[in-house]
Amino acid sequence: MSQELQPNIAHEVMNALRRLVDDQGLTVLIVEQSPALPIEYCDRVLDMVKGQISLDEPIDVIQRNLDQLTDLLIVT
Repeated sequence: MSQELQPNIAHEVMNALRRLVDDQGLTVLIVEQSPALPIEYCDRVLDMVKGQISLDEPIDVIQRNLDQLTDLLIVT
């Protein structure tokens, strides 16, 4: 059974984490299967396939080519 946060709660959590990063200079690692939240809140996106990093880009590069994220969401 999948356990997910309601979208409004997920955004509240992400906003709180973003404030911590901005105010305290912390680094936060978020593991998320959907690209929507990372695109909206994160500075950098890393993708792993079978334990190997297949993508490591700043969010501005990702936003210019969103197709690379949907291509990586294929599970084999």
